[in-house]
Amino acid sequence: MLIKSYITIAITSILLLLFPAQNAQSNYLLDSNLAFNGTVRAIVNHNGTKYIGGTFTKISLLTGSGTIVDKDTGEFLPGYPKINGKVNIAIPDGNGGWFIGGEFTRVGDFERNRLAQIDASGNLTSWAPSVDIGRYPYVYDMVKYGNLIYVSGSFQGINNEFRSYMACIDLNGNLTTFKPKIDDEVFSIAIANDTIYAGGNFRKINDVKRDFSGAISINGTLASWNPEANNFVRTIEIDGNQIYLGGAFTKLKGEIVNRLGIVKTNGLLEPWFPNVNSVVESISLKNSQIYIGGRFTKVNNLNRLYLASFDMSGALQNWTPAADGNVFFVDFFGDKLYAAGAFGKVNNQDRAGFASINNDGTVSDWNPSSNGTGLAISMIGDDIFIGGNFTGLGGVNRNYVAAIDADGNFTSWDPNPNADVSSISYMNGNIYISGNFTKLGAVNRKYLAAVRLDGTLSPFSITPSAPIYAVKAKNDLIYVGGNFSKINNIDRKYIAVLDTNGALTPWECTPNASVYCLDVNEGDVYIGGFFTMVNGSQRNRAAAIDSDGNLMSFNPDANNVVLSILYYKENIYLGGWFSSVMGESRSRLAAFDADGSLLNWNPSPDNTVWTIYGYHEPFDVIYIGGDFTKLSGQDFLNLAAVDLFGNILPWTPNPDRPVYALAGSPDAIYSGGDFRSFENSLSPNYASLSYYTQIPEIAILVSPVNNALNQPIINDFIWEPAVYASHYRLQIGSDANFANPLLLDIDVFDVQYTLPDSILDFATQYFWRVLSKNSQENSVWSEVRSFVTQIEPPDIPVLINPENDAEEVDLAPMFVWNEALTATSYSIEIASDSAFTNIISTISNISDTTFQLPGGFLASLTQYWWRMRASNEGGAGLWSDSFTFTTMEYIVQEIQLGTGWNLISMNIFAAEPALEDIFSDIVEAIEIVKDNAGNIYFPEFEINTIGNWNFKEGYSVYTKSAATLEVIGLPVFPAENPITLSAGWNQIAYLRNSAMNIEIALEDITDDNNLVIVKDNSGNIYYPEFGINTIGDMTPGQGYQLFIIQADTLVYPDN
Repeated sequence: MLIKSYITIAITSILLLLFPAQNAQSNYLLDSNLAFNGTVRAIVNHNGTKYIGGTFTKISLLTGSGTIVDKDTGEFLPGYPKINGKVNIAIPDGNGGWFIGGEFTRVGDFERNRLAQIDASGNLTSWAPSVDIGRYPYVYDMVKYGNLIYVSGSFQGINNEFRSYMACIDLNGNLTTFKPKIDDEVFSIAIANDTIYAGGNFRKINDVKRDFSGAISINGTLASWNPEANNFVRTIEIDGNQIYLGGAFTKLKGEIVNRLGIVKTNGLLEPWFPNVNSVVESISLKNSQIYIGGRFTKVNNLNRLYLASFDMSGALQNWTPAADGNVFFVDFFGDKLYAAGAFGKVNNQDRAGFASINNDGTVSDWNPSSNGTGLAISMIGDDIFIGGNFTGLGGVNRNYVAAIDADGNFTSWDPNPNADVSSISYMNGNIYISGNFTKLGAVNRKYLAAVRLDGTLSPFSITPSAPIYAVKAKNDLIYVGGNFSKINNIDRKYIAVLDTNGALTPWECTPNASVYCLDVNEGDVYIGGFFTMVNGSQRNRAAAIDSDGNLMSFNPDANNVVLSILYYKENIYLGGWFSSVMGESRSRLAAFDADGSLLNWNPSPDNTVWTIYGYHEPFDVIYIGGDFTKLSGQDFLNLAAVDLFGNILPWTPNPDRPVYALAGSPDAIYSGGDFRSFENSLSPNYASLSYYTQIPEIAILVSPVNNALNQPIINDFIWEPAVYASHYRLQIGSDANFANPLLLDIDVFDVQYTLPDSILDFATQYFWRVLSKNSQENSVWSEVRSFVTQIEPPDIPVLINPENDAEEVDLAPMFVWNEALTATSYSIEIASDSAFTNIISTISNISDTTFQLPGGFLASLTQYWWRMRASNEGGAGLWSDSFTFTTMEYIVQEIQLGTGWNLISMNIFAAEPALEDIFSDIVEAIEIVKDNAGNIYFPEFEINTIGNWNFKEGYSVYTKSAATLEVIGLPVFPAENPITLSAGWNQIAYLRNSAMNIEIALEDITDDNNLVIVKDNSGNIYYPEFGINTIGDMTPGQGYQLFIIQADTLVYPDN
């Protein structure tokens, strides 16, 4: 797999070089219809509903920064192209549409650099001059004069030609020769009688001093008009020969004129001196009245909150609508004054960004309700175009936390915390949120709360001493990390575990500084943050604690703060501010295996990683978000995807600002942050993104090998993991073309599959193949492999002896069973329990249908179970049902030993057959023991070459003094224990438990004259050929020597 990894890295790098990120519409952003007005810092997906937390207070319907709204209500009319940046000005185009200017770079699906035209139907036209030169190439104002459009702003060129802050463009989008030389921004222009009056931040026009305002003829020559303002002029309006100026100035023509004045076209100052206490941003003239909007709160020392009106004499009118923030635009359309600005209320009524005010100063019902600043309004007939620095209109107020349904719409779920939410987790019908809040609605909930899915508040409540940064609900426990030192007035420093009632569990560990992030795996808690010690041991910024609160060996030793930690597929991933871990270079990202070893996985972003998220769609991918611009030297803006091999995937949504939160579902990856757009497509602060898709590699088959024989019908099919695959399709068929009905066609979410019983037949050829898949793409099929199944295993043997429930069974029993059809061998299992979990003995490869268990395996008076199975070339068959039996009771045999040599034997199975155990009680009397083969037991020198006592043999024992040998064991059944004899001398045991005349006892081997002679220890003999018998009876405990002509088997008569 390493080779695959390197190849994939190389291919990825080539793709990135051949297809660099384009300044185009995002290919990854899914349909977005919402705009959040603040940062999103946490996302959790549950059953298709996304629970979102952050600093936002409103969710609006996504409109872009300029759109057409209803003239009566202000509601936006859907279906118009979205503008991706600030709209500063909109003017009628003379054909029912608008020319717009501002700071945008895209309108709908098309690039439009700061200038565009919207037709009467709301569609983008082909008019596309490009404002493209300057540090801030923005358009602030526009005037249509005849068939020409004059524009002003902060730009220094249009259509790649130099134009300093002012230009003229024809209806085809081409620059004219109009080219005045201005040294700084032009905020406002107005045209009358072929003269352009300009106000701004400039100090010269055509190299001649013109402080903040001046006039230019339409051929670009400087006019004499010179108000001599002492600070910038923001707005200019013309009424006949009077030029109204508003701005930040306090003097015109050397006279005190506080921010609003009139300089006539002949250059003379009109003695009209209202006193406005801050900047005037906009002027509108209507019916001999002058209306102004701006940043002021007093006019002529009277309260006028951002709006005011004068008559032509300069007298302040008793018209007192009150906005609660700056007003940047005012103009009359019909009988109403329309205002745009940074206000949220007018006359204490909600009017965010835009308002319409009646002649009496009351507000009308018109209420677009933007999520940002209003800057422009233009009405044509019944259509109103509004623009500004907003991204959405309407919507709902949602303070710091909200829910979005599967269709992307906000829901009624509204916990209403009183401060920001930093983390969210789901468990058992509750959404757990943490952050800086202290209340939800009117209910006290300090830094952590549980909210049910229906929006009602759970009784779960705790009292941390400081904010909680991270929460993870899992396994009926709630894990929290933060900056606290106590919870519920009990010491818990920076991390704690709670039950679902809010009570602290006994689990405790002690980092020495804040825990910023955490994850949980099977009770083990992985933490990251600002700490350098945990439980008194060094753990720099990351650690793992087990379910008992004990510090684990995991020790990344990061050299700076860890901001995100993830346990995924048995690896641990860290993100943050660090540049090294474990003394090795790792820029802001690192990965470790479950043992804590550093992995080679090293994407190396160039700046902060705030969030890490692992998801299996379309294959296993680690998604990372932050405020970086590169990964491993390649351009990746704030959001990227890396596979588990460390390959950086060519997935480039490119949000324009940081990403702080990530979550996933089978449909999308969800991102939250402080961004406005992806590439140039709007999705403020929250977005649904399509996954990176890639055709998976072809699966490489492992087992069964091709043309494999004798395969079990319950078989494991194994293949190697394929890069970019999340699962696989396995097919098994009876022909190589898979044309006949398939025996198996199944999706497998692993790299092996165990075939169930009853699918394959015995002794049959089959074919198999695998298709690599993810949720978006499939590979081509793997190679096709063939295999042949085993012949059918044999039948189950039938047990005969020992019978079921037999008692007093010999300790060396003979097991007997019936022959099983087609069997070539048998296996027996003997256990001390009926479930066969405690196996006493397993004997395999038995070729006969009988087997005698040697002594030493079974105990006296003990119940055992036994079973059999048969085998052949096809493998082992099924185990038989088990029989049970109970062994016989131990008895004691006494043998009298005289001083000197003794020839002895036993008629029992010794419970402890080792010679050291046999003679342990009389070892002081024993000199030496010998068997017939010359092996000895010499206790004084701890020599034992005999080993265990063989009950079928006799032994020569030399004693230093007379002794009684007592041996405990089980009785031997003589007829069931034949003694194998070799030609020549043998030293045998007498197995009966009572005396018997030797002629009768050895009758089995004397009928054929094979027995020559028998001797006992006393020198007595039995010589059958000559009828000599001085031994008489064979007695228990005695051993005998006998000589036979050829090998034979002795079977004593039974007791």
